[in-house]
Amino acid sequence: MSYVYHCNCDLIEKRDESGLELICPSCDEKMIELDEVFERQLEDQLEDLLNECFPPISIGPYSYDPGRVLKEIDPIAFRQELLTYIDGQCKDGLLLEIDDHYYEVKP
Repeated sequence: MSYVYHCNCDLIEKRDESGLELICPSCDEKMIELDEVFERQLEDQLEDLLNECFPPISIGPYSYDPGRVLKEIDPIAFRQELLTYIDGQCKDGLLLEIDDHYYEVKP
């Protein structure tokens, strides 16, 4: 299993070892462990969040999850919400974007 580590000087180091506290050779800061998150996973997270925040949408006797409805009916609006969600996750320090890839910051 490969792990990705990152520090504030944007040094990225890939290692096959786990449980080590790595120190950046450039800035002497502790490096944090990251897990790559794929866009599909972020879409699923947003869909789950929309489902938790809004009630099901009813049409006659049928009921639909709001996240799925938005994604299917208006994919452009869903994409905008996804970008807003990703931006918020990055600002909160939960996600890190490096070279167009997203990484979840492990606590």
